[in-house]
Amino acid sequence: MGQKSKAVPQYMQYLRQLSDFETLTDEEANLLMNNMSIKSFQKGQVLFDETDQRSRFYFLIEGVIRVERFDIDGDFGFFSYIKNDLGFPYRGLLSDKNYPYLARAMTDIQIVYFPMALVERILKQNILMATRAITEMSTILSATENQVQRMVTSSAHNRIVQAINILAEQLGADFTQKHVIIPYRVTIKELALV
Repeated sequence: MGQKSKAVPQYMQYLRQLSDFETLTDEEANLLMNNMSIKSFQKGQVLFDETDQRSRFYFLIEGVIRVERFDIDGDFGFFSYIKNDLGFPYRGLLSDKNYPYLARAMTDIQIVYFPMALVERILKQNILMATRAITEMSTILSATENQVQRMVTSSAHNRIVQAINILAEQLGADFTQKHVIIPYRVTIKELALV
């Protein structure tokens, strides 16, 4: 269970500066703040599984999360990454009853979360926030389609190069002309999964 903390107002103030929440009215912000929970997860812990009831909207404050989904045989997997200052899951907003994938902490993480029903109610009332959510969904869909297209190759060398590029795009920080820093250790096994 998440903790109610004296830090909740500071987290809400921080969130309101970000594009996901900048269009909230004071009333909506107070409603979210009164229903906000803060929680930390250790590396490897699962936040939710793809069959769990979709009851919370999360916002990653610090760390890296991998979302993963497999076909019914467990043969084909899809992986994507969420880094700090991003909300999730956008997929299924206003429609799905269950989470669309499993979410796993790849580093120690800190999140805030809100009841999904409350977030969806605010989205229905706040056209600017709903527009922002649609824009985020479009960005995620486009990135996912590009990722799938780039990984469809018979060349093992090209798959590795594309996997590294995808990780750099999704998680990269401190870009320079020749280097991108990925803020957590990527193992060979993980690289093979991308």
